[in-house]
Order: sequence, then structure tokens, then C-alpha cells
Amino acid sequence: MKERLATFLVLLSLAAFAYSLPPRKDRPFYVDCLTSRECGKGQCCTIGMERYSSPHCQSLQKLGEMCRPVNDLITSANLTYPDGAKVAINNVYRILCPCKDRFTCSSTSGTCELRH
Repeated sequence: MKERLATFLVLLSLAAFAYSLPPRKDRPFYVDCLTSRECGKGQCCTIGMERYSSPHCQSLQKLGEMCRPVNDLITSANLTYPDGAKVAINNVYRILCPCKDRFTCSSTSGTCELRH
């Protein structure tokens, strides 16, 4: 009985400690990524062209998929949102991820093709 009570008190203490920790402050909930390194394998971090777009992880483009021949990589930028949140992004692509490694973006068709 004493062991159960001790276990209960330890778990209760851990729960109280976890509850008292401050929430994550490095970004607002609507910002999925700050850099492409935060995204999973085969993904990159992208941001739209609209005002107040929020960065999110997206898959690298596959064979035949639409791509941007001159895909702007934002090496560094500071973003501010209407709620006052500020984030710094690095190595984030505009609109679409680039093609996967073995593909290249055709400047004529705007799709991913096999690299020659």
C-alpha cells in the first residue's frame, strides 16, 4: 500500500511540474517550420507569396510534377504577423519545394524531369 501511495505521489508531482512548464514560445502554432531542416526526409519548408503566409513543410516535387525553374530560396527573413508574432526563417522556398535529387526542373515545361 505504501508503494502505491509513493508511486501516486511521484506521478502527481511529475504531472504538476509538467503543467507548470511554459508553452513553447519559439513560434506561433500556425508556423510549421522555420527552416527546411525541421521538415522530414523528402520535404522542404515553403512559404506562399501572399501577405502573412505561414511557412509549412511540403514534399519535394516528383517526376512530372509542377516546379519553378528559378525557385527562390529565402536564405534569411524576418516575418511579422497581425497578432504581433515575429519569426525568423532561413532556407525556406517560395511556393514549391525543388525537384527531388535525381530530377531537374525544365525551364520549358515547368515540370520535374530526369536529370541528363
